[in-house]
Amino acid sequence: MRFFIKLSEKYHNEISNLINSYLSEISSLLTNKMMKTLIFVSQTNFGLMRYLDKKPNFDWILD
Repeated sequence: MRFFIKLSEKYHNEISNLINSYLSEISSLLTNKMMKTLIFVSQTNFGLMRYLDKKPNFDWILD
């Protein structure tokens, strides 16, 4: 147990730096993926709205 504690004290900074770098990498990847998804969804919605805007008026269906 003492050996493990000494070892963990020795490598604590390196291990925590490694974990932090992995976490930041993962979060940046997730953020990029989410941003791409949001941009795609907003572009798709914009395209859909423009498409529907060119279509005839369908208000008579609701009457």
